[in-house]
Amino acid sequence: MMHDESRIPAPLGRGVVKKSISLWQPWASLVACGAKVNETRPRPWAYKGDVAICSAKLCWKNDVPDYAIPALQWLWKFKDQFPGYYSNVHDLYMSLPFGAVLCVVEKTGCASTNDDNGYEHRSACLTSQELALGDYSADRFYYPTRNCRRLKTPVPVIGRQGFFNLPPDVEAAVRKQL
Repeated sequence: MMHDESRIPAPLGRGVVKKSISLWQPWASLVACGAKVNETRPRPWAYKGDVAICSAKLCWKNDVPDYAIPALQWLWKFKDQFPGYYSNVHDLYMSLPFGAVLCVVEKTGCASTNDDNGYEHRSACLTSQELALGDYSADRFYYPTRNCRRLKTPVPVIGRQGFFNLPPDVEAAVRKQL
C-alpha cells in the first residue's frame, strides 16, 4: 500500500521540516517578514504542515524587472526588519538573502482562485495587500499559511523549482533555529 506523505501534517516547532518551496526575491522576504501569507501557484498542493520558504539564488544585478517593483515597494514598508541602510528599493533588493531558507511557515490548505467558497477563511486571508503580492488570476491556486517563524540567520540551500525536500544537513540547521 502506498503511503501519501502529503496528507500527514508535519509537527510544529522543533519537529521535522522536510518540505520546502523556492520563491523569487522580494516575495520570499515578504513572507519572512509577515507581509505576505499566501503563495500562489499554477498547481494545487494538498500537503498541510510546516514548509521552509527558500529564496531563489538568482539575483537581478542591474535592472529589477517592472513586475517586481510593486512587491519591492511593499517590502520598503518593512525595511526596518532588514539590517542596513537603503536609499531606494534597488539597494534594499540587493541586500536581501539569495539562495537560502528564510523562514518556516505552516501551510494550512490550498484553494482555487476560481472558487469563491474554496477556502473557509478566504475573506480573512485575501486582503488588498495579499492580492497585490500574488497572482490571483483565473485557474490558479493559493496556499494560505500561518505561524511564520523567521530564521535569525538564513541557511544556504540549493533550491529547486516547485516543491522539494530539504537536504538533511539544511533541515538540521533550520531546526536548530526554530
